[in-house]
Amino acid sequence: MKTLLLFSLLLLIGILSSLSLTATNIIIFKYPGNVIILDCSSKVVFIPKCVTHIEVNVSYVNNGSCRMILSRLPANISFIYRPQGVIKFSEPFNSKIIIELPYCTKIEYINTPPLSFNISNGKIFMTFYSGNVTILYYINEQNRNNIIYNPFLYLSIISTVGSIMIIYKIMKGRSKIEVQTQEIDERDKKIIEAIKSGADNLTKIAELSSLPRTTVYRRVKKLVSLGIINEIRENGKVRYEIKGDKNEKVK
Repeated sequence: MKTLLLFSLLLLIGILSSLSLTATNIIIFKYPGNVIILDCSSKVVFIPKCVTHIEVNVSYVNNGSCRMILSRLPANISFIYRPQGVIKFSEPFNSKIIIELPYCTKIEYINTPPLSFNISNGKIFMTFYSGNVTILYYINEQNRNNIIYNPFLYLSIISTVGSIMIIYKIMKGRSKIEVQTQEIDERDKKIIEAIKSGADNLTKIAELSSLPRTTVYRRVKKLVSLGIINEIRENGKVRYEIKGDKNEKVK
């Protein structure tokens, strides 16, 4: 009897899982900035800021915000998104997110491990299943035509998700150690002062500190890891604030 109940439970979980996967939203980003979203389940899509050429096959409500409420499903959304060093997608539900980049791309940070990684036809393909994906990168133009210098070429021999997960965890652990051993410098202090002055997101911090957005992103992650800054996520948005009395570290 117990065996029958267990088998029935596993069968139900399998059916529900297959149904959820078929209804998964799909987001495709193709460098330098073409994005296609297939919404099969949520009717709510968060699009990045500063996008252009938005095309939707159904009616929708936007109200001037990043949230797009669709009238019906399935829906196809396409737009141009120029990330300038930081690719970021934040959706209310987990989605299948496919990122396509040139093979000469140098990736400096990924906030979640990919389900798959592949190099084909001179391009890098990464697939995620998440509601929040952030990638910090730059294009190494000097080695664009020289595949030997592509640091991801040698990862193409790794074909299993398990191997990718191991490499990601090793690199993530190593980066944490490096961050914790770093000291606060003048750029970090500019960022801290900007947050004290009321800047609570990356755009405002970059404006007040007069630092490039990519630099601000790396430094903010460092300060969060050091326990000086709080990263707070609310309603699909991220804001930053000084953490308690931790700011005395920078004196």
